[in-house]
Amino acid sequence: MLLYSSGMVSCGMVPSSSHSGSSSAGSSSSSLAIVPVKQLWPTPVFWPVNRDYPGLRAVCADPDIYLVDDLLSEEACEALIAKAEPHLTQSLVQSAGGYAVDTRRTSSDVRCDYDEVYDLQTRFADVLGMPLSHLEPLKVSRYEPGQRFGFHHDCIAEGVVDGCDYCPTPQCNRVATLLVYLRDAAEGGATHFPNLEPPLSIQPRRGLGLIFFPASARNGERDARIGHEGQPAVDEKWVAQQWGWTGPLVREELPDSIRAKRRLGDVAL
Repeated sequence: MLLYSSGMVSCGMVPSSSHSGSSSAGSSSSSLAIVPVKQLWPTPVFWPVNRDYPGLRAVCADPDIYLVDDLLSEEACEALIAKAEPHLTQSLVQSAGGYAVDTRRTSSDVRCDYDEVYDLQTRFADVLGMPLSHLEPLKVSRYEPGQRFGFHHDCIAEGVVDGCDYCPTPQCNRVATLLVYLRDAAEGGATHFPNLEPPLSIQPRRGLGLIFFPASARNGERDARIGHEGQPAVDEKWVAQQWGWTGPLVREELPDSIRAKRRLGDVAL
């Protein structure tokens, strides 16, 4: 297993011409590589991120995974935590019967209304290369020591052929995930991708953005390689979660599961 460290990480699928560095998390024979973003462009299956965004770098090819250092400042991270913390509730997991408490996901979270985080979501839309209208309400999650989110996918198995009430675009699905870690976690809480070869883990670091693509932008089909887990926290973990869809969302039709339930405060971020 390879861990993100000092800006170098590889999923073991990068082109042989990519730049390489030495590993600090694995055997001495492991070579960590970083792929120039333009070398991966264009990739027709994945949503086309903003390849010119400052600091964007690819850390895995096929499937594409990107990191962005300092996507949010320390001040912005702490302000988002302060907004969310008083309103956190037990995280739920989707099942055939709807959403319910599940031992696979023991964190707490809250959704932020669009107008409370407009500037943040504008920045996230910029790095994703995605219209703001495609974004769900931002979620903020806290994992206390021992809490985790077991293996899961961020999307449904196949795109909705004719669209749905809140995303009428044909083949609609979640096609982009952006995680932004809001505080450092020296131990535990890594985002772990066990289906990559070799497996990949990203350790939370304040302001670090992680981008990956749960479903094809072409037909909405799930990419099984991108299944992942939030490993049990040792240090408290805070993360902002932004999902983007194939097409624009009809905000008035959003289901309760992704809708912001209340205003979290008067400070807009």
